[in-house]
Amino acid sequence: MVNLPLKANGANAWFGWPNDDKLENLRAQWIKATTLDERKKLATAIQERAFEVVPYLPTGQWKPNTAYRKNLKGVIQAPAYLMWNVEKV
Repeated sequence: MVNLPLKANGANAWFGWPNDDKLENLRAQWIKATTLDERKKLATAIQERAFEVVPYLPTGQWKPNTAYRKNLKGVIQAPAYLMWNVEKV
């Protein structure tokens, strides 16, 4: 459910996004599922439907290169820039 490009709710999604009621119904069922087995089955169905309708094509990944000075300590290595905990020594 954190894969936002997988949404297929047309006008309620990003500009020009597809509309597929079956995929959206499967996603809603997954959210409401109470057991792990039920979620696994629905996840498989979601993936199969996504391969049928292809709501988006990933065009690549982007990862910035970052350099820090030697006199900094407390830099947190994370997917996002976290500027707290940093000290200049």
